[in-house]
Amino acid sequence: RVGRTVALALNLMTAALVLSLCLRLGARPATALAGACIGFMTFTEHYYGRPDALATLLVVALVHALVRPQRSASWGWQRAAGLAVIGVAAVLAKQTAAVALLIVVADRLLAGDRSGLARFTIAATAIALAATGLILAWWPVPALWRNLVQASRNGIDPTLFMELFDKGIFKYHAGWLLLIAGCAGLVLRRRSGQGATVVAAGALALLSGLLFGLKRGSGLNYLVEAEALAVAMGLAWLPASAGGWG
Repeated sequence: RVGRTVALALNLMTAALVLSLCLRLGARPATALAGACIGFMTFTEHYYGRPDALATLLVVALVHALVRPQRSASWGWQRAAGLAVIGVAAVLAKQTAAVALLIVVADRLLAGDRSGLARFTIAATAIALAATGLILAWWPVPALWRNLVQASRNGIDPTLFMELFDKGIFKYHAGWLLLIAGCAGLVLRRRSGQGATVVAAGALALLSGLLFGLKRGSGLNYLVEAEALAVAMGLAWLPASAGGWG
């Protein structure tokens, strides 16, 4: 009960971040609230008994922090270190959340901020080494090896893809996944705008989910981050685009 209550609180916080992300991208309040509800509905059963709830919260929080009006401004040490803390914490929550670090790299490359990227890399490396030192001080290396390495060596299995396409369930996911793929092409052509960061993050989260989803025993929980980001950018962009199609 305690674990599920904590997980529920984390999931509600993630939904609140999706709502705020919709608003930052220009969605109306009612549309943003709908986005938060849809984002909450993407959580699978894994989000009430595993560290997925914390990892996804940190990934979405990182993307939320990246979406700012002055996106192209060069990062100072304070901002780089703050985002590095969130990124490293996401990795510590779940190994597959390492995509959070790649999202920051993609954002700085799109913004052309190489100095900010260098600061983030140095800060993330220092924080990761400090965290590793603290972990090694509390737990013996053999225990860490069994928990972090051997526990993940499950072999390759198409379970995620079989679950995705089984019993017509893909129709509930196809729209969000295709939205990421389509918008990613637009970002490659036009790198400006706050939405470019969200699209790049969603594309990286999708590729990461499909890649790590090859591990035996994986499920649709590996696609939640991508779909939550797709919900945010979809509900923020599609209503505006619909007016131009009239």
